[in-house]
Amino acid sequence: MSTGLELLPLALAAGAVVAAVHRHEARSKAATGAQPIVSVDTRLRDEALLGQALASLGADEGWQGGYRYGRIGGAAVAFARSGQSTFTAFFDPGVSAETASALVRRLDAEYCAALRDRLVQGITARSRAQGLVASPPRPAPHGGYLVTVSERDGSGVELALADAGTVSAKTFGVRGAACLSWVPRVEALFEGRVLQSHYTQDFHTTESQDDAWTAYGDTEWHGTDSQETEWEGM
Repeated sequence: MSTGLELLPLALAAGAVVAAVHRHEARSKAATGAQPIVSVDTRLRDEALLGQALASLGADEGWQGGYRYGRIGGAAVAFARSGQSTFTAFFDPGVSAETASALVRRLDAEYCAALRDRLVQGITARSRAQGLVASPPRPAPHGGYLVTVSERDGSGVELALADAGTVSAKTFGVRGAACLSWVPRVEALFEGRVLQSHYTQDFHTTESQDDAWTAYGDTEWHGTDSQETEWEGM
């Protein structure tokens, strides 16, 4: 193996499962002493996957007044997009910050499970379109799934789809700078972006790292200042 990659699907934002918890004054003209509304910032982006996650939790969900809503564990919650295009969850007055955070973590886990299933289906279809062969998903040692995508010459990439929704990859059967040609192909396979990359030991058995970057050092995936700034802001 020559190159290892850490990737993020477009359906997720970088950052913690629960990014921030806020308390708001109750949106009603009730008497003073009304309990606050708690909102929780999430890393969830995809509307269809959010609906699947709510359904998996048994929520009676739908749309109302521009909000996606549901009831999780007896707590009513509405979802609206934030300025970063991720969903923020707004809970009924009386739901504590601790309860809201715990429910968002449950929702996040179901969302990631639905995302993983969609990624496997997409990787298989897009591999076929590129003339590649994708293996059936198999359990990974520490959770999630492994999918191997290979060329007819035996080279390829092994994708690890983690329970947390992120993806890692390692190329195999290709050495030196040639492994870098897999980077944009991997991004296209799972519809995401590379966050980090590193060389494995095999890379140095054929040519130096400096030689590789002579040809490939300016590519966006390596992490330009603008890309790093974009992800840090999420």
